[in-house]
Amino acid sequence: MLTDTEARPTSTATAAEPVTPSSSPHSARPSARRLLLEVVVVGIVAMAIAAWLYQLWKRTLSVPLENVYDARQVSASIKSIIEHGLFSSNTSLGAPFGRDRFDWPVAGELLQRTTIWAMSAVTGRFGVIVNAYFFLGFALVAAAAHAVLRMLRFSTLVAAAGALLYTFLPYHFFHAEGHLLRAAYFSTPVVFTFPS
Repeated sequence: MLTDTEARPTSTATAAEPVTPSSSPHSARPSARRLLLEVVVVGIVAMAIAAWLYQLWKRTLSVPLENVYDARQVSASIKSIIEHGLFSSNTSLGAPFGRDRFDWPVAGELLQRTTIWAMSAVTGRFGVIVNAYFFLGFALVAAAAHAVLRMLRFSTLVAAAGALLYTFLPYHFFHAEGHLLRAAYFSTPVVFTFPS
């Protein structure tokens, strides 16, 4: 037993004692407020990089960036959502009975189509919605990837770099507006947060 005159040890951890994860500064999960701030910043950076890559200042944003192949079908789908509220039926196409696409495969795109429907309440211009959703996809992918990497306890800079690299994979550019809903692959990183 130590008396008041004897020196007390200043170090609490010795070589034999392991450091607990809660005491390590790099393994702690960020607070919700800090994570939200980081996610917003990374999303804005991703949109700024995408705007620079696509040189948005030289383009008319009310016209879709692509008008070939599948991009035309995507535009028609979005116009159906704007004008009729559904993507699967459109009385303006496919005379005399209209177009019904109930047999068209839709794999987990309800959230994305609902987002497009909500965007149509703000503007009824399909070109603006197509371009806005495409560039919003960059921000959402970066934000989701960053949040997942931070929840997996990567440092802020490593998570931001990893999220931006993931966002600007060639996949995003190959699919672009021709496969608009596939190009916004923000749900993929979230899968990694669920335990196996």
